[in-house]
Amino acid sequence: MNILNHKIYHRDKQNLEIRLERKEYEDQAEPIFKGTNIHYEIADRTRGDVNLFVDNLLSNSSDLRIH
Repeated sequence: MNILNHKIYHRDKQNLEIRLERKEYEDQAEPIFKGTNIHYEIADRTRGDVNLFVDNLLSNSSDLRIH
C-alpha cells in the first residue's frame, strides 16, 4: 500500500469510527422522530409471502391470543 492510500485508509477509518460512536442522548419527553404519514409499499410477491407466513404462524400457535 503506498503512502497516499495508507493516509486515505486511516482518514476514512477514523471518520467511520467517529460516525459509529455511541451517542448518549438525554431522555426525551417526545420521540425525536415522529412517524407521521408513513406508507409502506410491498410487492405483490412479498405480500403473498407475508400472508402465508402469518397464516402459518397463526395456525401453528394455538396459545396465541389476539385482542
